[in-house]
Amino acid sequence: MKILTFLDYYLPGFRAGGPVRTVSSMVSLLSGRFDFLIVTLDRDFGDHEAYPSARPNEWVQVGLGKVLYIPKRDLGIATLVRIVRSTKPDILYANSFFSRTTIRLLVARRFGWLGSIPMVLAPRGEFSSGALKLRRGRKQTFIALGSRLGLFRNLLWQASTEFERHDILQVFGGHQEDTVPRSIGIAPDLFEPHDHRQDRSNAPKTRGRARFVFLSRISPKKNLRTAIELIGLLSGDVSLDIYGGIDDQRYWQECQAAISRAGPGIRITWHGCLEPNRVIDVFAGFDFFVFPTLGENFGHVVLESLRAGCPVVLSDTTPWERIEADGAGWVLPLAQRDRWREVLRGCVDMDEESHAAMRESARCAAHRCNDQDSALVQNVTLFEAALGMRSV
Repeated sequence: MKILTFLDYYLPGFRAGGPVRTVSSMVSLLSGRFDFLIVTLDRDFGDHEAYPSARPNEWVQVGLGKVLYIPKRDLGIATLVRIVRSTKPDILYANSFFSRTTIRLLVARRFGWLGSIPMVLAPRGEFSSGALKLRRGRKQTFIALGSRLGLFRNLLWQASTEFERHDILQVFGGHQEDTVPRSIGIAPDLFEPHDHRQDRSNAPKTRGRARFVFLSRISPKKNLRTAIELIGLLSGDVSLDIYGGIDDQRYWQECQAAISRAGPGIRITWHGCLEPNRVIDVFAGFDFFVFPTLGENFGHVVLESLRAGCPVVLSDTTPWERIEADGAGWVLPLAQRDRWREVLRGCVDMDEESHAAMRESARCAAHRCNDQDSALVQNVTLFEAALGMRSV
């Protein structure tokens, strides 16, 4: 079965975060069942130059999949139609609902230019309530107009969790019957297994000191400013190290303003982007990962923090609902800022013995995630179900 996959950014890029890791893991783990052809931009997120190794408009082998790198100026409807017709795939697989590529595919599909090839669409957390608040007017206009035009008929939607399935239904439940998603399949995000024998030892924690880390893109959705504001109110030997590319310059200016207002002695430092092979080691050097994100369909970065034995302080807008029950951190409603301040103060006051136990709980929680047999079956089932569907 040939799956023609579309996402804005792919290997060797890494700055776009979770979707790149999800799709690359899917290719690695499911290549025995499916042939993946991937269409993507010829550069990483935020870059103005193409990958040195990219050969534009030529299929190249990347891992176990084949990739077609396209300059942004060339990725129009005509190009997409040509690619689909020349590759003759069994399934179209679009990642990101609001991507311009996905929108163009939906338009081409509605006009019949892609034939009757079934299409799977993975929103990748874009329908969470927090994510939808960003640029709300533009998003609501597209959803309403697209529904009226029938762009979303006969799609097979991929929800990574029951949590995300609910979000999809919340968005489309109010539209006319024939524009409500025909089917939503739950197929969890896949990830490469982790060899825990390679874990690095963690530096000991002392009472009255806390080394916090934030690792994600700097954008309103990831909510770095809230982390800065909350940590800026603490006292003691406290630091916050920030890793991630700047997605939104205006938002970064707001974050810098929040840094300037932090209390005396609070050290906040931005380190720029972090290559994937350094993530585990970096997490291992910190006491807590603070991530008040507005919404994640999975949250690979949470898993990486747990793998490194770095407990997390997390918003309740991700599937990681068991963090607190597992003793690996806290899951807190974003509206309860007093509760966030209480937990963060407790992090500063925590002694080494309590923190060492939490580190071990974090590693155990990550280790339980390594068993992906059920997730693999669900992903295979999703694509097999797509074959029984046809386009508009």
